[in-house]
Parts: sequence; structure tokens; C-alpha cells
Amino acid sequence: MATLFLVSACGGSNRNPEGSGGSGGDSLIQSAPVAPPAAAGPGIYTFGYEGAAGSILVPTPATDPRLIEIESYRKLAGAAPATYFIADVNNMAGTETLNMYRAIVTTDTGAQFEASNIGHLVDEWREAFSVDNAEDREKYNIGVNLNNDNMFYLKPGAKGTAILAAEGELDGSPSRVYVSPQGAMAEVEATKAAG
Repeated sequence: MATLFLVSACGGSNRNPEGSGGSGGDSLIQSAPVAPPAAAGPGIYTFGYEGAAGSILVPTPATDPRLIEIESYRKLAGAAPATYFIADVNNMAGTETLNMYRAIVTTDTGAQFEASNIGHLVDEWREAFSVDNAEDREKYNIGVNLNNDNMFYLKPGAKGTAILAAEGELDGSPSRVYVSPQGAMAEVEATKAAG
């Protein structure tokens, strides 16, 4: 035999009971509305982590001179356009080795866009070429070299530039930017630079 207990929750309110930190039994619980952050827009965002300082251009135009080889290879592979973020990192006063694991950008439309080191896309693009014939093997090896040239492990006492990317385009204008300078768990929010 089963016993059924019903508890009525009818007639409840958002009132603080006496002794619960409110001003009495009839006070309403009120919270201030939380406005979404204003869209900061594209541009340079700055961040710090464990003594290191950096800036990241969100987004970086595909026409940026630092992306010439990467964009040429993407087109050679017939791959879809990518969105790029270039981070300049000064680890001269830093205490940790940095790898610029990823950047996450939220937009004014509520979208979230995640980019990681360009090497992951170069690896995908490289698969367009077979290693079974000499012409494709040469194109494949260009991708290997491009990937190797863009690995990012920045020791304390050094400065460097990391290129992060993802397929597709940002949906909207950047509103917040987060970077992970040292692996997935080391995330900091970057702030829009003045000017």
C-alpha cells in the first residue's frame, strides 16, 4: 500500500517571511534588472594573466599582412572563409608558459564564437591534398610548415604573436571577449582598449 502526500503551494508570493533578513512579512523581494553589457564593437581588447600582458584584435581582417600566407593556403585548399583574431603577448614579466589556447567572443545578438590556434584549421585545409602525388604532396607540406610556424608556446621573458581562428563569421558585433592564455581553465576577460 502506497501513501500519497500532497503539499499545497497555492497562494505563494515573493514576500520575505519575518526573520529571513527582510524588513517584515509584507516586503516584496525585488532585484534590480540586469542590463546586458553594451556592445563594445570590433577593435583591440587588452588582457593580463600571471604577469603577462596582451592585446587581441577582434576580429582581425583577413587582409592583415600577417595573414597573407594563411589566407593564400586557405584559398589554395578551397576552404570556406575564416574569422581571425591576432593576439600580441608580452610575457617579459610573466611567470607561466602561455599557449593562447582560445578566444571566445560573445556578440550583441547573443551569439558565442570560439576560436583556437590557427593550426587546427590548417590541419583541416591540408586534408584537401593527397600525399600520393608530388604536386599535392608539396601543397600538403606547405600546410605542415605553416602549422609548425604558427605553434605558440611563449616562455616567461619572451614576446610573441598568436593567430587564432575559426570557420565562419561573427554573428553580430563583439560585446565581450574572453581569452585563455594558458589552457582551457585559465580564462580571463579582455577589455576594449580606449580609442
